[in-house]
Amino acid sequence: MGALMRAHDWAATPMGPPETWPQSFRTSLSIMLNSTLLCAVLWGPELRLFYNDVYKRSLADRHPGALGQPVAEVWGETWAPVSDDFLRVMATGEGFGQGVIELPMFRNGYYQATYWNATASPIKGEDGTVLGLFNMAIETTAQVAADLERDIRHHQLQSSNVGLREEVHTRTAERDRAIENETNALRNAERVQLALAAGAIIGTWNWDVPSNEFMVDNAFAHHFGLNPSFGLTGLTFEQIIETVHPEDREGLCQAIQEVFERGGRYAHQYRVRRRNGHYYWVEANGRVDLDENGKPLRFPGILLDVEDRRALSAERDRALTELRELNETLEQRVLDRTQALMQVEEALLHSQKMEAVGQLTGGLAHDFNNLLASTSSALEMLGLRIEQGRFNDLPRYIAIAEQACSSAAALTHRLLAFASRQTLVPQATNLNDLVGGMLDLIRLTVGPGVRVESALASESWATWVDVSQLESALINLCINARDAMPSGGRLTIATCNCVIDRVRADALDLPAGDYVTMQVSDTGTGMDDATLARAFEPFFTTKQLGGGTGLGLSMIYGFAKQSSGHVQIASRWGAGSTVTLYLPRHAQVSPTLPATDVPRVLGTRVCAQALAPNATEAAAPPADLVASIAVAS
Repeated sequence: MGALMRAHDWAATPMGPPETWPQSFRTSLSIMLNSTLLCAVLWGPELRLFYNDVYKRSLADRHPGALGQPVAEVWGETWAPVSDDFLRVMATGEGFGQGVIELPMFRNGYYQATYWNATASPIKGEDGTVLGLFNMAIETTAQVAADLERDIRHHQLQSSNVGLREEVHTRTAERDRAIENETNALRNAERVQLALAAGAIIGTWNWDVPSNEFMVDNAFAHHFGLNPSFGLTGLTFEQIIETVHPEDREGLCQAIQEVFERGGRYAHQYRVRRRNGHYYWVEANGRVDLDENGKPLRFPGILLDVEDRRALSAERDRALTELRELNETLEQRVLDRTQALMQVEEALLHSQKMEAVGQLTGGLAHDFNNLLASTSSALEMLGLRIEQGRFNDLPRYIAIAEQACSSAAALTHRLLAFASRQTLVPQATNLNDLVGGMLDLIRLTVGPGVRVESALASESWATWVDVSQLESALINLCINARDAMPSGGRLTIATCNCVIDRVRADALDLPAGDYVTMQVSDTGTGMDDATLARAFEPFFTTKQLGGGTGLGLSMIYGFAKQSSGHVQIASRWGAGSTVTLYLPRHAQVSPTLPATDVPRVLGTRVCAQALAPNATEAAAPPADLVASIAVAS
């Protein structure tokens, strides 16, 4: 039948070419063809008939035309008694088994009653749907006829002597045992067939324990590596275990002995040598049936290929071992990594400190070198004029030396402000008065290209602050704003009274309370996020090397913190900047600017005029003073 099926042109039938058949269908066909019992596979909604060599004898002249045809068409009236039961298996997926079925069959030229023990098991696809049936049957016509004959003879012999009744009783017992054995065999075969349809089964066996004879199928012999000359029946246990791995034989024998003592289910894994000479892991599953004395009678079972499963299990165990080892060393590796990062961070901080010191010393050296040069030049000119008797120019060079000393003192104050260690002389101050008194000076400082506006509070609260340092901070902010507007723009100075609640105070790192603010806003280039983040960073500057020390905003920040205040910058690239200085409110009323401070302010104004390169109203200083005054900026 296998050869006939392979030669059949299935592509011309509704079944299609065999390579398109589902795996469960092909597996069922393989089981059927290798079975020594009468078996058939009924496939698809029409239950098309596929059968083995034993089955074809019951078809008579219907063979081979019955192959692949709907079973109802093949059997006709013989199909009717079992059709409901078979269709119910297709609908529900629950197997069917019948002890005795009477089927009319056309044999020897006439219809006669036949009797069968039959089963129908569902064959499911990968999604669990029932695609067909596995039908297995054993004809019991002769047995039924014998039973009928026995009953008749029993009735006839009721009046016979005791000896005849004992003989009948003996034959009846033998018949019962035969029926029981046949039923058990059918039940075992059904279990095997159901198991074959459930997984990766590579063979079946049936061991008659009392006679120590094995019956195996072709798949078992192939996968177990048995010598083909042994045949498939009449094998002994010693022949079966010949290809078992030597290390696994003792464990296999112990497992078999244990199931012989208790009976029931059996499962054991071991390695066998196949025809290619390599060992593979298999799992034997079966069941031992015991007699009434607890002795093993039959041992049917199946063989599973578990090589891939064992490999996956070994890989899982290896991964778990590596994970445990990883967890055990994780803490130490984290500590090592943390220590390495701390060393890198320490090296980075050291590098940043050295870079900062380099920037600071470079800027300071440049500035102080110019100041010393101005002072030295002025003193040299003084000595030369004295030798020449030209005393009229002496005040001029004395002023140059004094200005250089003042610039050096201002630079020192910046460093002290940055370090928050300068000595402040605070007093009650009104920001409106301070800003109003410096507007003209600021206009001269930033030049005519920048329009200076003010937006002062109607009544500004007083604050307790060092006036000279605040003026210096304001001038510094205005110069920064001027530099940010190379093509001109608008500079706005505003004051405001504000009450800062707890939430905003936490954000500004200030105590909640009353504050006065001074804002300097420009319409210049603004700052990008990276520059804004480093604006108050000590020694950070966007100017070229030698153009400054980067202490301007740092000085303002240190001065604000030393005055119990805060400074904040809001800026966006291309949209200008706003610097806000927060100073705490002072309870005293701020006095007006004393008359004694006018010379200091005027002196600052004269200096600022000299610093404003675009100031048209500034008095032109002597040519040999320009270098010194520029250094002072």
